[in-house]
Amino acid sequence: MWAVLSDIHGNFEALRAVLDDIDSQFVDKLFILGDTIGYGPQPIECLQIALGFATVHLQGDIERAVSENDVHGYSQTLGRHIQWTRQLLADSKNDYWLDFLKSLPPRHQEDATLFVHGSPERPNDFLFPEESYNIRKMTRIFELVSGPVFHGHTHIPGIIRERSHGNAYDFIESTDGGGRFTLGIEKVLIDVGSVGQPRDTDPRACYVLFDGNSVEFRRVPYDVENTIRQIRAIPLLDPFSGERLREGR
Repeated sequence: MWAVLSDIHGNFEALRAVLDDIDSQFVDKLFILGDTIGYGPQPIECLQIALGFATVHLQGDIERAVSENDVHGYSQTLGRHIQWTRQLLADSKNDYWLDFLKSLPPRHQEDATLFVHGSPERPNDFLFPEESYNIRKMTRIFELVSGPVFHGHTHIPGIIRERSHGNAYDFIESTDGGGRFTLGIEKVLIDVGSVGQPRDTDPRACYVLFDGNSVEFRRVPYDVENTIRQIRAIPLLDPFSGERLREGR
């Protein structure tokens, strides 16, 4: 059994709850798809625990931005978060964490299964649910892959599936079928959602279990209020990054 998680975003309370849930699931490999840091109050703690547990740890756009000190294209608020995180990591262990972030790969292939942060086409491209209607884009992406693709980045869990007759695609919400899906011969893009900052109106942490034939979306409650209090206590972090956690948005 594999566990696949993404977008922890410095939310150690959520990550700890997810890892406790994983402990009961007979998992032998754990894949983290990037954005372990950013927004949240405990980036170092999240990196430390990820370093100890992850079989594969990918680089997300926030890891790249922090390691390269590049806030171009980000909002002023997120830019402050990135710079605060970079300074915290640099002060903690000189350049160890920054070098670690730079070393993370943007993608990983395990047999026919591909793991990316954003998209098989571009590492930080978004694959929102509505992209299933973009036939040209979906056709281009599905031509690049040979099997299941796990990704994050949108914070919205679900599956984009190629119909058996081709050139048509469906989005399956993570709650359909009780959150369990059997994979067929068609190609699929599996968005594992977000551990630390869900944006599908469900505040519980989200991750995915994969046994080679089926996918299960797991939702795990955690102490949201404690994370909110920690964010409020750090002047350079936007309080909204905490408040939004209550509603999963």
